Amino acid sequence: MDAEFLFDASQFSNDFCPGYNVISGYLDKNLAAKQRKMLEAHLSMCRECRMKLFDLRAILNEING
Repeated sequence: MDAEFLFDASQFSNDFCPGYNVISGYLDKNLAAKQRKMLEAHLSMCRECRMKLFDLRAILNEING
């Protein structure tokens, strides 16, 4: 899936939590460079999204053994 369709980067800000689809795209390295940088900036300031990232990584590690 093309991650560019997961969210509109022009509306992405530190006030908007992107959700699991975008974070999953980040982990899968499917985000465009601009989206990746914006998400990283958001993650640096949003504990809730960092926890989503941690949870998704744990699930992937469990699945992939």
